[in-house]
Amino acid sequence: MESIQYSGLEEVDDAGRQILDKLSAEYHDKIQRQLGTPASLQVHIKVYSKEGKKKYSIHVKAVAATRLFQSTKAHDWDLARTLHKAFQDIEHQIKHKLHTDEQRPKVSRRELVEKGLK
Repeated sequence: MESIQYSGLEEVDDAGRQILDKLSAEYHDKIQRQLGTPASLQVHIKVYSKEGKKKYSIHVKAVAATRLFQSTKAHDWDLARTLHKAFQDIEHQIKHKLHTDEQRPKVSRRELVEKGLK
C-alpha cells in the first residue's frame, strides 16, 4: 500500500511484519472512514532489547488533507498490543478533534414537522 509508510522495519522479523501489515491495513481503513478523506499513515518502529527481551516503541502519524494526528505514547513488550495502542490513540484523537461520535440524539423529519419547526 502506497498510503502506509514504514520506518524501522529492519528491526522487525517476518512474523512481526505480517502483524504490522495486517493491523496497519485494518486501522488505515477505519481512520479514512472517520476522517472522510484519503489519509496516509507513517509508522515508525523502534525496538529496544533488554536481557533478551524486545520492547517496541511505535509512533504513528495520520496525515489527512487538513489535519495531522500523531501518537507517540505506545510502547510495550508485545508488537500487536503496541500497534493497537498507537492506532487507538489516533482514533481517539480523531473523535476528540472532529466530534465524529453522536453528540445529540437524531430527530426525525416527522418529529420536526410535528413540532412545527419545519
